Amino acid sequence: MEILIPIIACLFVFSGDRRRKVGLFFFLALFLMAIFLQKGAKGPLGNFNLWTFERIPYLIDIFRNPQRFGSIVAFSYAPLLGIGVYLIYDFVVKRFRRVWLSVCLLLIFSSTFVFYSLPFWTGELFHPGGQVIPSERIQIPDYYALAREWLHREGEE
Repeated sequence: MEILIPIIACLFVFSGDRRRKVGLFFFLALFLMAIFLQKGAKGPLGNFNLWTFERIPYLIDIFRNPQRFGSIVAFSYAPLLGIGVYLIYDFVVKRFRRVWLSVCLLLIFSSTFVFYSLPFWTGELFHPGGQVIPSERIQIPDYYALAREWLHREGEE
């Protein structure tokens, strides 16, 4: 099921519009490059990244924090995914020409994206903690609110 969204994002390869393909291949190349850089020394091909960083001077300084490529991944993935969803919708509308089928398809796509993003909203993305490993969730201390109120009062005077 995890492969569903990347497959949808790569559907543009099968579309017939050549002009659209050229622009989207740029986003596909940017996406693959950013994914490769974002993974850092992790597999697959993690040893290749380490070897590259050791051989090319100053590259380790530029790419020492691979998480910063996450925004490039999202930026390059969004148009690919949007075009993929559009191509599926366009195929269904042209092929079946039924309104209820289009509505069902819209509901399926919407529920799929809600299902995939559910851990972000429920907090399941972060480890709740156990006996050995502490929780990754944090609670903002109460004195932050007191400091905000004090700064607000000082700013008015």
